[in-house]
Amino acid sequence: MSQMEVNEDGGLRQIEFGIIANSLENPPSFFTSVPEDIVDLAKQLTCGNYRAALEDSLIQDVLLDILESRIGGTKLDSGPSEQLSLVRSLLGGVACLYAFLQANWTGPMAPWLDGFTPKWWRSIPHGQPLLSELEVNGEQPYALVARPELLFVASAVLVSSPAAKQLATGPWWAMRTMFVHQQLLENNAALLKDAVDACIADAAARVDAHAALVSSEVRAQLHLESGLVRLKYHNVAKAQEEFAAAQAATGLQTQLTGKLGKRTKHQTFQVSQLVLEASSRVGAEASSIPSFSPQSVALTDDVLLETPALEGSDVAAPLTVIDQAILLNLCNVVKSQSAKHTLTVEEMMAYVIRIQEKPQNWMVHSTCLLLRSRLEKEKMRTSDRAALQLQVLVEQYVDDEPSVAERMRYLLALPFPPRWLLKREVGETFLGLGAASSALQVFEELQLWEDVIDCYRALEQTKKAEEIVRRELAKRETPSLLCALADVTGDETAYERAWELSNHHYARAKRSLGLRCLRRQEWEKCIEHYREALEINPLYPHCWYSVGCAYMQLSRWEPALQCFSRVITQEPENGEAWNNLGSVYIKVGKRREAFSALQEALKYQRTNWRVWQNFLYLAMDAREFQLAINAMHELLELRDKEVDHKILQLLLVLVVKDMPDAHGRKGREYQKMVENLMNHIASKISSDHQIWLLYAQYHEGLGDKIRAIEFHEKRVRALQACSWESDTESYEMLANATVDLAEAYLSDESGKFLYDARTKVRGLLKKSEDTFGTTEPYKKLESTLERVMQREAAMKA
Repeated sequence: MSQMEVNEDGGLRQIEFGIIANSLENPPSFFTSVPEDIVDLAKQLTCGNYRAALEDSLIQDVLLDILESRIGGTKLDSGPSEQLSLVRSLLGGVACLYAFLQANWTGPMAPWLDGFTPKWWRSIPHGQPLLSELEVNGEQPYALVARPELLFVASAVLVSSPAAKQLATGPWWAMRTMFVHQQLLENNAALLKDAVDACIADAAARVDAHAALVSSEVRAQLHLESGLVRLKYHNVAKAQEEFAAAQAATGLQTQLTGKLGKRTKHQTFQVSQLVLEASSRVGAEASSIPSFSPQSVALTDDVLLETPALEGSDVAAPLTVIDQAILLNLCNVVKSQSAKHTLTVEEMMAYVIRIQEKPQNWMVHSTCLLLRSRLEKEKMRTSDRAALQLQVLVEQYVDDEPSVAERMRYLLALPFPPRWLLKREVGETFLGLGAASSALQVFEELQLWEDVIDCYRALEQTKKAEEIVRRELAKRETPSLLCALADVTGDETAYERAWELSNHHYARAKRSLGLRCLRRQEWEKCIEHYREALEINPLYPHCWYSVGCAYMQLSRWEPALQCFSRVITQEPENGEAWNNLGSVYIKVGKRREAFSALQEALKYQRTNWRVWQNFLYLAMDAREFQLAINAMHELLELRDKEVDHKILQLLLVLVVKDMPDAHGRKGREYQKMVENLMNHIASKISSDHQIWLLYAQYHEGLGDKIRAIEFHEKRVRALQACSWESDTESYEMLANATVDLAEAYLSDESGKFLYDARTKVRGLLKKSEDTFGTTEPYKKLESTLERVMQREAAMKA
């Protein structure tokens, strides 16, 4: 290879990574070995002028060859012309992808696309056939997506052509393109997931191989995009790893802490406020303040402050844009790993407030306002502001400012939805505020028929919903509309018709049939329908869960085990699936595996007492006594007045008999923990005589007669509070408890409790003589009294 070819190759690689970063910052001299037209088109691309690349004659020829062969007509070799051809195909594919994103995600409007008919226009399908080409695993793309032909071409170039495999940034662009494609679909598609997963690993390897050309910001951006993919497919743990890697790449430092401050306008005292402290790496320069920012709707509440007023708070240093993007993704992962809870909202809001202090980029700021709206729409005082802010975010799509490049710069590293989903959020917010009519207008405009049905149901106008769906079916019969008709009418033949019309590809129809059978407890039919749906798209954890439940009802444990295993593979945070997996493991005799499964279940189902109870039994069976004691504490909080007496007795016995646990730790080492549990139980339950008996026996076993007497007395008092006067069983329990108490008194050699023993036994005999004078418990009491009196006489002698 000549020196010129080496220089050209290095220049082309630099251009590749500049396009990835959406910024070509190198001086013109760096690209002297690269053809001038490629350098100019690359710069136009990073400046948001996608038209220049798409109208370039050479690029159009390359795209036409790729589309006509669908696998690329040119084989890459060491020749410079072939390398240039690959780069031109990259420029064309990226221009298509970005133009598609501009049309559906960011805006502004691109009128030039309306009359755009390039050379390759006749080589691709259009209309419904094109949407059918974009269908994956039976999941259909959104029907009103703008300019779908651009994504079709981008996929052909960036996913299937030689550019995707041979260019340094090829896997990264393939990952981006397929992730955008995924967001068009109604649900996750297994084929896309598998392909994107492979691209993530390949892209990371390519970045490492070209480390000299990759800045820390670009490396962080790859981690952010990979993390967003992981979150989309419910892999929160791997998403956290990617976001942590992005944070490490830029040197961002974060810490959640508390500061005194006021939250309301008329507050006279300060309370602790949750605050996020964040700082960019020393020496990293924040971008200049953007010339145009999205409109932030002001909070007009007469009580709440816009943000908490902190005591003596210094002005925080501005963060770099990439660090702000990292914070937004870290905020997003907080929601994914935690249940909806006040503390979760407060933690997320701390991230939002820190970014809002000094936003550096239009798209970052827009995403921040979106997250703020999602948090605020759940609260009465801020829900109106949330709805207005969402509306503003939708409307800014048509604004002329800011530039396309500013909007696009960090889009792929941020959790910002396409415009139709943003509009859908507006409709959902209206519906949550009780404005069903306003929500209905939004959903009808978007042709989201399932949401339209929900609105009409909220308005108690189910017939109207049916009329709307039938009107649309009269225009064109589609599987999705047939399913919507079945939803509103309950006519399952419409699901069957949708299944046949799609040539057995529209899995949603079979999922709906499976759900209907599940509700009717028709387990075999339920399994059959769900299985057919899962053969088309297996990436449905809730379907696997339902099939697993059906197998459990049929006592078919092995297939149930397989189903719940699929659920936790796809959705590791599904606590119910972990719990059911543990239950099935118990049924098949794999108690150790069941124990591990329930430990996982408790990470996500900490308020589910059934999970704790199952875990308690397995912990005792595995001789994990510390975990069992912790489980008893949790159950006591969740089920205030209920205690498992058998388990409690076993824990008390393990201390008394000094029994070892699974790790060889002796029972007496648990004494303090067990007695803390006993105190906890006593603070919650005072009327359970069985508990006082266990406590008394425990102290007797330890040789503490005085404490044993104390709990025998509590046992007697608990039974005296019952209506024993007219109930033979209650009287027998009271009589036996009184005898046990007298025996405890007699066991004290000092004799100081003899008077108490005689008084209590004689008192019960007098009260019960008329009703129970001929019963065995009464005679037992008489015998005990005689022994007490004999002991008294002996002591006096």
